[in-house]
Amino acid sequence: MKTFGSHIRKIRQDKKLGLREVATFLGIAPSYLSDIEKDRRNPPRNPEVIRKLAQILGEKSDYLMNLAGNQQVNKIPPDMAEVFSEYGNGAGALLRTIKRKGLSKDQVRKLIEKIDEIEDNEP
Repeated sequence: MKTFGSHIRKIRQDKKLGLREVATFLGIAPSYLSDIEKDRRNPPRNPEVIRKLAQILGEKSDYLMNLAGNQQVNKIPPDMAEVFSEYGNGAGALLRTIKRKGLSKDQVRKLIEKIDEIEDNEP
């Protein structure tokens, strides 16, 4: 299974970005980033650090958030607290509906695609 750390290390190296360069951009210590990449430390819990990491690596922040959340037992992606704060009960209701209806992963993917289409078609 691909870990958050191994993924960002590979992308960073593929893009020929230095560890210190990326750490400075993120506002974290190079040793902390090194430990994350070597899976000695958990992914950052601060969503802004992960968003900035996605930006410098040219990755989708949703993907990195999910990798970060998946790596931690019984944890959700770091940005979900913001989502629940912004959308309140609506976010929880949507997730509960998906579970109650027993939607498959493929059905959820199609639902996300439909939502993305709505956003893309708005004036």
